[in-house]
Amino acid sequence: MRVSFLLSPTTNSEVGKYAMLLLRTFGLRPGESRSNWTSRRRSPTTEQADNHMNFIIWNCRGALSTEFRRNFRSLLDYNRPALVVLLETHCQTHQNVKENFNFDGMIEVAATRHFGGIAILWLSSVLDVDPVATTAQEIHYHVLVKPLPFTFLFTIIYASNELVNRQSLWENFMSVYDNYKGPWIIGGDFNEITHVTDKFGGLPINNSHSHKFLDCLNYCQMTDLGYKGSRYTWTNGRHKKYIIFERIDRIVANYEWIN
Repeated sequence: MRVSFLLSPTTNSEVGKYAMLLLRTFGLRPGESRSNWTSRRRSPTTEQADNHMNFIIWNCRGALSTEFRRNFRSLLDYNRPALVVLLETHCQTHQNVKENFNFDGMIEVAATRHFGGIAILWLSSVLDVDPVATTAQEIHYHVLVKPLPFTFLFTIIYASNELVNRQSLWENFMSVYDNYKGPWIIGGDFNEITHVTDKFGGLPINNSHSHKFLDCLNYCQMTDLGYKGSRYTWTNGRHKKYIIFERIDRIVANYEWIN
């Protein structure tokens, strides 16, 4: 199994305005077939992804617009993912997204007053996905990759802006660690930074907040899978001396998943 982590825009520059995590995993050996999923979405620009099954986590900031549909189609054609996570969809239901983009599996968390919203979409010909637990900030589910005898726990998060809610999230992670022993990967918007180099501009980082987050990751024995591309995944969009950049989106995994 080959594992790498990429923060990547597609050929469409509009997609690159928002955080997008591309996890290339389960590399195939020469002669193995990808027919279960490559036949679903073919594009002459996607040869670079032919030996990998891709998972995508995308903070799309709304899944209702024509712009979203155009950018999402570009993203799918370019990367041909077996599983996609959409964060901050602003949708009460994601059934139309599932049907319009030819996915046949879905787990969702509805937006609250047009804020938030999570949709996990996948191809059931490639993956078996079994929901475990869901809150407003997290979705935990088991993934079985066909035909590999490999099952892992995948946790998707969209962490709250409120510290007290994030602390509850970190406590949930530690509870999962206490009760689950096996391959585990967590990805999404943690809404927290781990080091001074994860931020540019604005006020200094809050070390107390960062340490609580790091304590959680260490307790759960998680390793940051790193990144390629832009270091920062969020900006306040201001100009010159008021600009702030932060790396708050990431993917972490335990030793069992990495190996």
